[in-house]
Amino acid sequence: MEVTVGECAVYAEVRNEAAAETTVLLHGAGLDHRMWAGVSPALAAAGRRVMALDLPGHGRSGGSAAEGIVEAADWIRRFLDATGLERVALAGFSMGAQVALETAAQAPDRVRSLVLAGVAKRMPVNPKLLAAAAADDPVAFDLIAGWAHHHAEHAAATRALLADAGPGVLHADFVACDSYRRALDAALAVRCPVLLLLGENDRMTPARAAEPLAQALTRAGAPTTTVLLPDCGHMMMSEAASASAEAMLPFV
Repeated sequence: MEVTVGECAVYAEVRNEAAAETTVLLHGAGLDHRMWAGVSPALAAAGRRVMALDLPGHGRSGGSAAEGIVEAADWIRRFLDATGLERVALAGFSMGAQVALETAAQAPDRVRSLVLAGVAKRMPVNPKLLAAAAADDPVAFDLIAGWAHHHAEHAAATRALLADAGPGVLHADFVACDSYRRALDAALAVRCPVLLLLGENDRMTPARAAEPLAQALTRAGAPTTTVLLPDCGHMMMSEAASASAEAMLPFV
């Protein structure tokens, strides 16, 4: 599906178009809708309408990557307006989780539930990795693919997705992640049910780094569930696709 948001042509892969309830999936830094390929078919088969979105400047969408997480969340609201979606389940991975959380804080009436996968209170980026991404150096893809997986056999597919990103996209995403400081404030504004989906062996956003978010969400009154996927790194959507989909189903 293609839709125009402002002057930007946006792509979303849609499954189970006829279903009543819609789930919007938001990808991570430097990635696109294809990262959800192991999860979205299972969600659709269980009766959900699934829209795996390419954020601006990513995948098959036009425009430029957002300058920050707050700006990306504002864009998501405009995307919902353009598609006529009043209220959705919103699932995000890594950077996409930050965007999903901020969207729910900005527009609580538009988000009926949240899935935050591979998320943490803060998501700082190593300066050397930032520099490699700024130079569009392929070593950045190698570093991410290595760090993001507990099982090396999945790394090549992630590296290929990262290598498909346009010039400057990965760096822009990393800057957005690195500079986002509002996660706890955003969590305190959320009231809908929330799933924190975490990898037991995640080296990029360790599970313990999500604990302050869980506490803030609970304090705000948002029903919050944490699922820790065993034997899994940061890229749970490829390393544990079936388990990820099973955990997500009650929330989407």
